[in-house]
Amino acid sequence: MTKKHHFRGPTIVQAARATHKSYRAFACLVLASLTPCFSTGWAQESGTQERASVGQILSVGASGVFTLLGRSLPFHQLPPDCAPCDPAGVPAFDRWAIHDHVGLYADMSDYLVLGLALGTWIDLAASEGTKAMLASMESAGWTMAVTELAKAFVGRKRPVMYTDRARDAMNERESLRSMPSGHTSIAFALATSYIVSTRDRDNKLPAILAGATALSVGVLRVAAGRHFPSDVAVGAFVGMGSVGVVHTIRF
Repeated sequence: MTKKHHFRGPTIVQAARATHKSYRAFACLVLASLTPCFSTGWAQESGTQERASVGQILSVGASGVFTLLGRSLPFHQLPPDCAPCDPAGVPAFDRWAIHDHVGLYADMSDYLVLGLALGTWIDLAASEGTKAMLASMESAGWTMAVTELAKAFVGRKRPVMYTDRARDAMNERESLRSMPSGHTSIAFALATSYIVSTRDRDNKLPAILAGATALSVGVLRVAAGRHFPSDVAVGAFVGMGSVGVVHTIRF
């Protein structure tokens, strides 16, 4: 007869009350939306602005279909075989990141990704043309598709499954979809596409800020207890890889 082990994971106290979350998240949205727009791109005309093609629009739509497919795949039967699970089964370089969910950091990562998307797309459309903007959307779309399909196939448990709150999360399929980090992959896709599209500009500050925002998203996903560091690293690789493929095809 097997013996069940129950492990108590460390906890983190919520950093702010719920009433303050919306204000902080809104501030993150505003800042992230504005930073990529601190650019001379608004005033300069490249003279070679290209419009988006029908193929790009269809590609964005196709990526959405594959994203939905990945989210709907019924792999990895619920409930999982353990709740809470033994942290000893987590690699040492990830184990330190096991802790309870911190809603404030999760909210901040949500709004940073949204702000990064809005800011970069508006700037690219105004300064580089709709082709560059659609290339960014295309990169983000296929990043989402690859991420969701990978999550469905890999089925890695999230950090919460190694804490005292595992029993509350054991019946949620998202609790088994930790690898790779979706927020991080999309953030790196947006930032990388923006950096590549604006590489000829003299003002590098917006590109640096976009990259810093993507890094911040990855850090926040770990701090929020939503992902392991390796989830974030793989997510960053997926995002940058998608940009490499899309930009090679389109440009």
